[in-house]
Amino acid sequence: GRLVSRELLTVHCSLVWPFQEAGPLLIGRTSVQSVNGVVVFTDVGLTLSDDPSYVLQFEAVGGPVGQASTFMTQSMPFNVIQVAASLNFSTDTIFDQQMIAGHPLRPVTVRMFDALDMLVQNSNIDIEVVRVIFADTTRDSAEVVGGTRNVLCRDGVAVFTNVSMQRVTDSSGSGLRIVFAVPSLGLELVSPYFHVSSAAYS
Repeated sequence: GRLVSRELLTVHCSLVWPFQEAGPLLIGRTSVQSVNGVVVFTDVGLTLSDDPSYVLQFEAVGGPVGQASTFMTQSMPFNVIQVAASLNFSTDTIFDQQMIAGHPLRPVTVRMFDALDMLVQNSNIDIEVVRVIFADTTRDSAEVVGGTRNVLCRDGVAVFTNVSMQRVTDSSGSGLRIVFAVPSLGLELVSPYFHVSSAAYS
């Protein structure tokens, strides 16, 4: 066929599979006007559903008044994957202000989100304790952190159950912070400050 370059058409994009009565899964600008017979959708996005594949439909109405015709085409089925964009602590994660060296912290739950603030489902990547920040220095986690420092993130959630600190807080008394990260994705999450003392002073 030939491009219809002289007629201005508005093309609408919709999701035909999976069908959702609760509301559209499409986000962004879903209606675009043609320019010289070409329509470009630049910011259409999809949220996730339980269905493994998606199909988009593009539809326009054009032609002389009273003789308008509907033009429609559909995409091939495709999959949508999530890309991790941030880490944060769950609301029930608590860092006590005072900890005992060698004793496990309370369980720490780290969650992984995409750019739409949705948990990254079907994730299969480790979240790590990578380093500890003191007021006067930063140390590699292997030097001062005991327990399991690498935890697999399942369905966007990783729970650290036995992380402990092996060094007393620096002499400045400012406390320390733990850095959780996914180095391969450039994502980091820093805990609040807390203090660690030896058992003799507990």
